[in-house]
Amino acid sequence: MRILRRLVHVLIIILTLVIGAGAAAIIVSQTAWFKNWLRGYIVREANQYLNGTLSIQRLGGSLFFGIEMENIALSLDGSQVVAVKDLTSTTTSSN
Repeated sequence: MRILRRLVHVLIIILTLVIGAGAAAIIVSQTAWFKNWLRGYIVREANQYLNGTLSIQRLGGSLFFGIEMENIALSLDGSQVVAVKDLTSTTTSSN
């Protein structure tokens, strides 16, 4: 009986830690610091696979309900091939 009580206690602590870590991840993912880091990560990874250079000036919005990107450009050999001023992706629900 004592072992079962200790096991339940350990499981409650682990569950609390998992929920806390999930809540912290959700909160951090909405900060300007994280969005700037994500923008840099996207640019670095894309530039590894592109023949040109991708640049994104700003990434904003909510990562859960819609992302906004501003001043997206793709350059090849120093000349701009594609330029997009604003790009918005929103999540919609279907019935």
